[in-house]
This record gives sequence, C-alpha cells and structure tokens, in this order.
Amino acid sequence: MKGKLASCVRGVALLAATGGFAGYAPVAPGTIGSIIGLPLAWVLWWVPSPAVRLLTVVALLLVGIPICGSAAQQLGGEKDPSAVIYDEIAVMPVVLFGIEMSN
Repeated sequence: MKGKLASCVRGVALLAATGGFAGYAPVAPGTIGSIIGLPLAWVLWWVPSPAVRLLTVVALLLVGIPICGSAAQQLGGEKDPSAVIYDEIAVMPVVLFGIEMSN
C-alpha cells in the first residue's frame, strides 16, 4: 500500500507542478503558467483580510518547494525543467499583491 500511496503523491505533485500538464505546451510554458496564475490572484484579491491573503500566498510558495522538487526529479533530475510551471502560477499573486483594483 505504501508504494501505491507514494506513487499517487508523486502523480499529484507532477500534476500540480505542471499546472495540470499545461507546462508541456510546446511554446511559452512559463507564460502559460503566469496566465494560469491570474485567476488565482483574482480569487485571492477577494479575500477580505490582507493577512489571510499573505499567509495563503506564503503557504502556496512553501508547498511549491517539495512539489517542484518532486516533479523535477520525476522529469529526469533537470534543475529547472520547462514543464514545471508551479512557480509562475504561485508567484502571480505575489506580483499583483500590492495592486488595488479601482472601480
């Protein structure tokens, strides 16, 4: 059972790290990751508490470390495989964190 669970966890990590396999796009996978991160930033913008927004973003970034490490290992051990776009997805709320949308 342990082997099946580990295999499942690795599969979920690969799915998350590649943005639902969008990272395998033949052109501009990082740009696609940034575009995927826009709705995440928009959803977090609606969270009323800036502290909760900040904690959520920090949690996303911290969770991304083992996720991306696992995916990189599964993809042949390359240091920063182009298919791994979790970093582009998770950083978009950071980039847009201080921007206030006007009505």
